[in-house]
Amino acid sequence: MVGYWAEMQVFGRVVLFDRGASELEALDAYIHPPAPFLIFKLSDAQLESFSNAIPADESSLPFPFATEKYAQRINPDESMSLHIFRNRYERKPPVRRRPGCGRRIRLEDEPYIMDFLDKLRDREKEERKEVEDGRPRELR
Repeated sequence: MVGYWAEMQVFGRVVLFDRGASELEALDAYIHPPAPFLIFKLSDAQLESFSNAIPADESSLPFPFATEKYAQRINPDESMSLHIFRNRYERKPPVRRRPGCGRRIRLEDEPYIMDFLDKLRDREKEERKEVEDGRPRELR
């Protein structure tokens, strides 16, 4: 329990590892944000910045880790079956949920939806500008 507490104090989240088929390896590092959000894989750049962090310069420490826009994301209910965990016995297997009773999501966990919303905002700005300029709106 102290390990989880320390990880939350240092990283702001719990660190998980891809244990591979043998469940003894540590292939990739993942971050498990506070529930109910998706687990995300740390990029090579994030791992590099962590390994190069100088303890005397606390202002530049890369903590807490932020989700990169297109980072691999994993539903916590599926992580154990994908061999992504800190310790095999750290939690109970997930209870199957009824269809339609999904977990809450945050926009940060869905970068493609964020891209779509950005495109909608840009299109809306263009249409507003056309109306303000008095130009006829094209049919699309």
